[in-house]
This record gives sequence, structure tokens and C-alpha cells, in this order.
Amino acid sequence: RRFNMRIRSYGDEPIGPYFLEVKFKESGFVRKFRCPISKEIWDQHFEGRSEQPVYSEIDVQSKNFSIFERLASMHAAEPKILTQYRRKAYLSEIDDYARVTFDMNLKYCDSYEYNVDPSKLEMKNYDNPLKFSWDSNVILELKCTTQVPFWIMDLIKYFNLERSSFSKYGSSVEEMLYHQSPQRVDRSAVQSGLFSFQ
Repeated sequence: RRFNMRIRSYGDEPIGPYFLEVKFKESGFVRKFRCPISKEIWDQHFEGRSEQPVYSEIDVQSKNFSIFERLASMHAAEPKILTQYRRKAYLSEIDDYARVTFDMNLKYCDSYEYNVDPSKLEMKNYDNPLKFSWDSNVILELKCTTQVPFWIMDLIKYFNLERSSFSKYGSSVEEMLYHQSPQRVDRSAVQSGLFSFQ
């Protein structure tokens, strides 16, 4: 079963709360566990590496935090990269959970510390033409529970949408490794079939 882990913040200069997230993917469906973390707890537990318990009561937040901590410990997970993007979201008011999101202006920076503030780093764009078509660099996501609303099916049919996969984390790592490589293909010549090395 595939899973990924991330720590999410909001805004150009986030002040909290932050969110620990674990997403499990299986048979085309995603199950997400999410836990909010205040700025004070973040400073103590992640930047200061305090061993004090974050939650004193056994509830959903405590369980989700434990899932994140357990997986991080089992797999020796550490920060590697920080990604940033602008999101426009539309949330359904009539369904249990359904929304449409548009993500754009994708940026990244390698980061090996527990940092959630993109303003402190030199962010680089990775929405280049090799990952997107020339006339679009926006990621559209349709999200819902297992019961797909009719209006989402109407959107798919009306705009002739086709499902594709795109990983912000995977694409940003690919871009980072490209720029770290001593021999880089001149990507401006890829379309014409010509290659050069720098």
C-alpha cells in the first residue's frame, strides 16, 4: 500500500496552525489522516525535538499524530524538500465532501530541516513546459468521497476531462536532481530532438 507524508502550512509567511498529513493510496482511492499542530507545539516538538506528549487525551487528533510519528520513525523519514503553490478551491455546500481545486505557480526548494516557511528560502519554479502543455500550467483536481456527485460527472463530460497523475513532490524532486546533475540536458532542445550538455 502506497503512502506519502507531508507537513502542510498556509500563506507566504505561515504562523500556524500547521498540519501533519499521511495519505494512503490503494486501488485508486485515497485515505488521509490529518492532525493540526500549533506554532507553540511545532517549536517545542519539531524544532526543539521535545519528547513531551503533544496530546494528553486519546482522540482523533492524537491517533492521527501517532500515525505520523510511527511512520516517520519506522521509515526514518526526514525533511527533503519544500514545495509551494497557489490554490483556488471551490467546496460543495450540498455534498458530504466534494470540491474542485486549481493549483498553479508551483515552486520548490531543497530543505533538510523542519521548515514550513517558504519566505525564508529561495523558491524555484518547476511548472516548466516539459511537465505541462504549452497552453496550460494549472493542475485541476476533482475530489470527493466514493460516491461521485452528478455535478462532478457533468464537469468531466462537458469539458472532456481525462484523468492523469501528477505528483508535486515527485516533480519537484525530479527538478531538484536535474539542477544538481553535473551533466544536464539542454531542455530547450528536447522538442526538436537536439541535445547538448552543460
